[in-house]
Amino acid sequence: MTVVINGEETVIANDLAVSGLIDFLGLKPERLAIEVNNKIIRRSEWNSTLLSEGDKIEIVHFVGGGSVQLSAISLQPSATDDQSKVSNHRSHRFLRYFP
Repeated sequence: MTVVINGEETVIANDLAVSGLIDFLGLKPERLAIEVNNKIIRRSEWNSTLLSEGDKIEIVHFVGGGSVQLSAISLQPSATDDQSKVSNHRSHRFLRYFP
């Protein structure tokens, strides 16, 4: 099925929960915030929240280090690292994440 992850159409397996998506993308869940169709999904609901065709998913990775910095997860490799799945962005729009 096709979903939109941070603005990019992505094909994923059917009957995939949010927790399965995190595994599929190879992300570490410790510092992630996930929103599905404009609803923040609590960590305790990741296993029970099944994704559906056309869902709009926003994934934000929190980066520590003294200042507030959010990273949008990107499925496209960066110019400097073919294996990179994270594209760094600074934003003060915490609840809206990224357009």
